[in-house]
Amino acid sequence: MSPPSLSAATLLEQMSDAYFELDQEWRITYWNEAMEKRTGYDRETVVGEVIWERFPEFKETIFEEYYRRVFETGEPAFFETKVSSYAYKVEVRVYPTENGIAVYSVETTRKKEQERRLSAVFDASHELMCVLRPDGTLIEANQVFEDLLEVERDTAIGHVLDAELLHAITPKSQKRLTTALKQARTGELIELEVSLMATGERKTYDVSMKPYFGDEGDVVYIIVEGHDVTDKNAQEAALRHSADLFERVQRMASIGAWEIDMETREMTWTDELKRIHELPLDYEPTLEEAISFIHEDDQARIRAAVERAFENGENWDIVLRVVTQNNSLKWIRLRGEVQKSEQGRQVIRGTFQDITASQEARDKLKESEAAMRELTHISADSSLPFEEKLDQLLELGCEWFGLDIGILSNIEGDDYTVVGAVTPDGSITPGTTFDLADTFCNETIASDEVISYEQASTAREQCHPAYEAFGLESYIGTSVVVDNEPFGTVNFSSAEPRERPFTKSEETFVQLLAEWIGYELRGELNRDRLESSRERLRTIIDTVPHAIFVKTYDGEYLLANEAASALFGLSPEELVGKSDEDILDAEIVARVAEIDQHVIDTGTEILIEGESVTLADGSEGIFKTRKLPITMPNTEEPCLLGVAVDITPLKQAEKELREANASLTEYKEELEIRFAQLEFFDSLLRHDVLNGMTVIRGSAEFLLDDLEDEQNRFDAETILEWADDIVDLVDRVRTMLAVLSGEEEPALEPVDVESVLEAEVGRIKSTYPQATLTVESTPVYALADDMLQEIIGNILTNAIRHGQVDTPSIEVSVKETTNGVRIEVTDNGIGVPDDKKEVIFRRGETSHVKTSGSGFGLFFCETMISAYDGRIWVEDAEPHGAKFVIELPQPSVVADSHLPRSQPSTQ
Repeated sequence: MSPPSLSAATLLEQMSDAYFELDQEWRITYWNEAMEKRTGYDRETVVGEVIWERFPEFKETIFEEYYRRVFETGEPAFFETKVSSYAYKVEVRVYPTENGIAVYSVETTRKKEQERRLSAVFDASHELMCVLRPDGTLIEANQVFEDLLEVERDTAIGHVLDAELLHAITPKSQKRLTTALKQARTGELIELEVSLMATGERKTYDVSMKPYFGDEGDVVYIIVEGHDVTDKNAQEAALRHSADLFERVQRMASIGAWEIDMETREMTWTDELKRIHELPLDYEPTLEEAISFIHEDDQARIRAAVERAFENGENWDIVLRVVTQNNSLKWIRLRGEVQKSEQGRQVIRGTFQDITASQEARDKLKESEAAMRELTHISADSSLPFEEKLDQLLELGCEWFGLDIGILSNIEGDDYTVVGAVTPDGSITPGTTFDLADTFCNETIASDEVISYEQASTAREQCHPAYEAFGLESYIGTSVVVDNEPFGTVNFSSAEPRERPFTKSEETFVQLLAEWIGYELRGELNRDRLESSRERLRTIIDTVPHAIFVKTYDGEYLLANEAASALFGLSPEELVGKSDEDILDAEIVARVAEIDQHVIDTGTEILIEGESVTLADGSEGIFKTRKLPITMPNTEEPCLLGVAVDITPLKQAEKELREANASLTEYKEELEIRFAQLEFFDSLLRHDVLNGMTVIRGSAEFLLDDLEDEQNRFDAETILEWADDIVDLVDRVRTMLAVLSGEEEPALEPVDVESVLEAEVGRIKSTYPQATLTVESTPVYALADDMLQEIIGNILTNAIRHGQVDTPSIEVSVKETTNGVRIEVTDNGIGVPDDKKEVIFRRGETSHVKTSGSGFGLFFCETMISAYDGRIWVEDAEPHGAKFVIELPQPSVVADSHLPRSQPSTQ
């Protein structure tokens, strides 16, 4: 900031007696003339010196205290004190500046005079006035400044005018003030308009910023003055608004104005009237030229109206046509009225309104009304089927819209199927399909509104597949809804662009057509549903095995299903229309009629149990019949509904059940005898057979010890082996007998199937060295007992002995399934015929064809596996042979500590 020059001393003395500035190093940077007079030191002597060194008497006084406070806080300070060295009192104001502080010092004795001078200069003025430093710091301001900006002068003085101080001024005006201040610093006189809110009202001020120059030509102050121009601007704005409103009203209403001087016959047109005629705005027509724009068929009328106005002051209001400069035909309403001008001259003034749109709208309304009447007429014609009505309505739409193609579509997913169509060449027919994405209807079906394009090539639709693929320029369509679900669209289109936009009435026509189509389709759908329901009901009734029929009070059949009509050897069609008298004996008719009429008369249902009926084939049937009253929905006639259930099989079953119960009693008695025999047989095995075998085995062992001849020893060993086998067989038979008799339940526990299989395969290999055994297994446990090894051994032995091949090949697999443990034993033998696959597990049956044997082994296996709650069956192997399959349950928990597991193996 540049310090003020001496040429500014006069203005400073008007604001205060003395003024000086200090920088941040406490050096004096400015010293005005009042300070020179008060202290006796001129500025050349003090400027640049530290104040405390030049004036040590001010050190550690109130002066130093306040100066330092302003330095530290940046806030202005005020104090009053007596300067002892100069014997006068002063009021001191200290303000922070950009580079230090500024100090105003006013002698109390001269303060009043200064205030009077300032009041005269500022407060007496009704204009806004203030003085700024070039950096925008406020030096002084008048009362108007304080009132308008709603700030206290004492608070604002010494501060830069920022947004906080200028809060009453609009942000945009604040920016203009900032720019103007920068320009004023350069010495330029600035004038601008400022908007502010004062006492709740928006005001406008013309503000000037006048730079005040020092001796060196630099700007030291800026004097700001503002003049209230709110009312003036409002008046000018009102005039401009009035003129603009008149112009806009003319354009909006397409109304031009004109005037004819009745003395000179000179004519004046407004700009809008020239626009209506498509003329340049500098065109000034004569009366004759104006009339020449009127359609030749209407010129006589306007000439007569003008002449009547000249002759007797008659006004006019007529509708006629004009042809514009560009040969456009327009309908206009022309009004003329004889008046006296502001200068007292006779004139004809009038308006010229373009009513082309409203006239066309009236014409279109007539067409719309005709189209709506035709739509109503066609849709209400009950003699026409839906398809013919649709064709006529699509043709009506094409004619009204001026478009070539009319289509009703059904849209499902991405498929667009034509239901009905009207085209110039008949190229689109019902059943034709398109990809929905290639049609404008992909937007229509997704909208609740009518979609329309007048010229697709000039809009965003030029990139639409419908335009690219088919070249459709114009289109209008809306969605068709049936039972609140989108069905498709009804739409009209053409390859030619449409000259004018679609009107509201045209959109309404499409919507009404869509609603009617939706209503008709819903009716068709309901009729189809009703017919379908009838067919389903008919099918259901005919499918029901019970006889269902409906009869009138007089016994005439109105409805009967297949089961009911079959009772009489007739079809449903043959039975309906007949009465009981036509098909029943007279004595039966009377009894049936009495029951039926009682049901209808009393309104109560009845149940007839076990009624015997002679059927059409002469056999006797027993029926349980329920009869109840109903009312026919279409005639309100009271009728009877009957449902007869053939319980002949039930009665026969009851008879057979009674006979079976008698047989069961006999069988029970026989079983009791058999169980007694089994107990005897078990006792015989335990005591006689096993004891005998013990004696035989002991004798064979003695013989084996005493005999030396090889043949004799071989025979003794054979006796031992057979004795052991018989003992084992007896044990198995006893176990099986215990299970069969229910005396014992198998003690089931987890059994290591792989270990059992390994032991049995080893035994079989040693017994039948000619056989090949292949095992594929995984570590798995089944819920069984120690007889499982016997069962697997039986199956393996059975496969080798009865396969009837020289080199038996056996494949065994063990695996876990969702049903438990599955064991498969597959051989390459002759197989098991289909008629034996179920019976081979019975006692006395053998497993293979052409093989004799007791069949006890497989019977034993099936008995024990069933006791395990498992299953066994036989299948055909590929390409030949038999496959025995065993399924066993698994234990729920397997303790790893005592049930070892091994890896899968192949033996």
